[in-house]
Amino acid sequence: MQDVTPVFDDCAPIFILGSTRSGTTLTRSILSAHPDIAIADGFHYWVEVANFRKVVPDLREPGALDRFFALLGTARHHVHIADLEPELAEVRARLAEDPAPSAAKYFRLAMETYAKHRGATRFGEKTSANIRYLREIQEMFPRANILHLVRDPRAVVASHLNVPWASRDVISLALKWKLAVRTFLDFQKSGPRYPGNLMEVRYEELVREPEAMIRRICAFVDVPFDPRMLAHQEHSGIKVSALPWKIGVTRAINEGAVARWQKELPGPRLALIQWLLAPEMRHYGYQPLPISAADRRQVPAQAARELRLWLEYKRRQRAERQASGPQYYDDAGIYRLVLRRLLAALRPGPGNRPEAAGLSHGEVRPPRA
Repeated sequence: MQDVTPVFDDCAPIFILGSTRSGTTLTRSILSAHPDIAIADGFHYWVEVANFRKVVPDLREPGALDRFFALLGTARHHVHIADLEPELAEVRARLAEDPAPSAAKYFRLAMETYAKHRGATRFGEKTSANIRYLREIQEMFPRANILHLVRDPRAVVASHLNVPWASRDVISLALKWKLAVRTFLDFQKSGPRYPGNLMEVRYEELVREPEAMIRRICAFVDVPFDPRMLAHQEHSGIKVSALPWKIGVTRAINEGAVARWQKELPGPRLALIQWLLAPEMRHYGYQPLPISAADRRQVPAQAARELRLWLEYKRRQRAERQASGPQYYDDAGIYRLVLRRLLAALRPGPGNRPEAAGLSHGEVRPPRA
């Protein structure tokens, strides 16, 4: 079985990651508008493709490449690569000629070939869930440039409520944001091997002062600034017709979505989000809004409703996956992590004070289901 992590130290791919709905697609479009850069969307290598080894442990075996590419055609992330038939055909041909083909080489070649077909020399990809694989990225690509997108969690949760694939509850959505940013912050504190290859990008800064932030990103990835990046929707070549929830990327950079959440999140839901995420919101400077007394009284009942919505979502998701056949997607532990975060948040402590969520001290206890 090929389980030794290869080291590709002859390239510097660009990885865009972070919580979903945080501006990762916008950043991909901006970078792809640069004539020397092409960022692919969602190859999901660590999340899914690496797990194909359960079925195809060694691509050197007869028929293994056929089975591997057949799995790609039925993978959960296939919607992101469905229009890349010419690129994937070239990747397959190159792997067939390689005396030691591997899933990791497929990943590197897929990014590289995607860029080549678009006339670019710098390549990379955007898979939001790669936030869970920061160490693996740096092990495989020591020179990789990693961009972590951060956005106000209240805007992130509200945005999720408007897409077809997300849960309808705010508790799990808030905790997924918490898990994403804590994963990045914990990785930074752990002493990463290449700390200079990490950059945090605040969505709000990107849309409010786009040229200044884009120039910083260009300096980080070591390319000259190009004015076409400011008009990304005209130059990136990105198509989102199969992914309608990404339609915003076809528009010019604007601040329209920065504060929209204030009209979309009722007080009890807002209180739950701010209470669960108080420490991380303080870290990033996102100020809590005050919660009215009437809304505070509804928080416990609202928490119970949110948990019921989450359980309904998980039951529906489980049924859909059982109907679709074998799964190779690595999210088996993600909800256990979310649950542990929830339990930790519910414990009394200095980071969980009611006033941190915009609630008056002493007036409200932690929400109970």
